[in-house]
Amino acid sequence: AAQFFAAAQAALPAKEDLFDATKAQLLLSWLRTHVHAKGRLLTSEALCSAATGEGLNIGFFKQYLLKKYSAIYNL
Repeated sequence: AAQFFAAAQAALPAKEDLFDATKAQLLLSWLRTHVHAKGRLLTSEALCSAATGEGLNIGFFKQYLLKKYSAIYNL
């Protein structure tokens, strides 16, 4: 999910807050086109590659965790 979100942020014009109520539709549209429409047709690795341009990469999840928890735990 973190990798898909990073790809959506890079592709969409409203990069600042895709969870804002008015911009969430952009994110949902991107997900429907790049992930949901192909979900049953491809393996996880192939879907990730098709949607983001690279295979599964743990780095995106690590970056998400660091951003979320670094302030709490002073990392």
